[in-house]
Amino acid sequence: MAATLDQDGFRGRNDDGSESTATWIAAVNTDWTQDVDENFRVRFHITVEDVTVLLTAQLQYNLNSGGWNDVNASSSVVQSSASPNETDNVITLEQIGGPGSYWRSWFDEVDGVVTTENYFSGEETEPEYCVQIIGTDVADTDTIELRVVGQGAAKTALNTYSQTPTITVNEGGGGGGLSIPVAMHAYRQNSQSVI
Repeated sequence: MAATLDQDGFRGRNDDGSESTATWIAAVNTDWTQDVDENFRVRFHITVEDVTVLLTAQLQYNLNSGGWNDVNASSSVVQSSASPNETDNVITLEQIGGPGSYWRSWFDEVDGVVTTENYFSGEETEPEYCVQIIGTDVADTDTIELRVVGQGAAKTALNTYSQTPTITVNEGGGGGGLSIPVAMHAYRQNSQSVI
């Protein structure tokens, strides 16, 4: 019997703290708008069912439904980016949560890949990545989906993607890292302060 892996959760994060203290951009499984050329982080929740499996979680992006590409230090569109707040290969603790038993994953800021781990049926994990959207490779309002691959030695796609984040590109600056309701509130506050 083959293992079943499901990317069943995600959450966007600001790159403003450690693995445990960085703030969230939006609620769990909520898409967001992101400024270009600015660090942000994304955390995934993955569950394992049926049997033991190796997972080498490689981050991928999909620009405007054009196809999936690996994220690394020199990739176009989305690139790994060093965080001033956390170091590469730090163990990630459970933050999104789910019904399974949590087993560690890792934080990546170097090459879009986290350390290989062996997971058992009923376990869940949460890899996290620090990246930037490269402004010269995108246009305002482009959409970028993110996912994790890396099942088994062949590093194939997971069996299921119940939740996949879609990020809307903001080339104008000043709106990244905010969900739409938060951005509207910030706009209102700024408008009132000028009047």
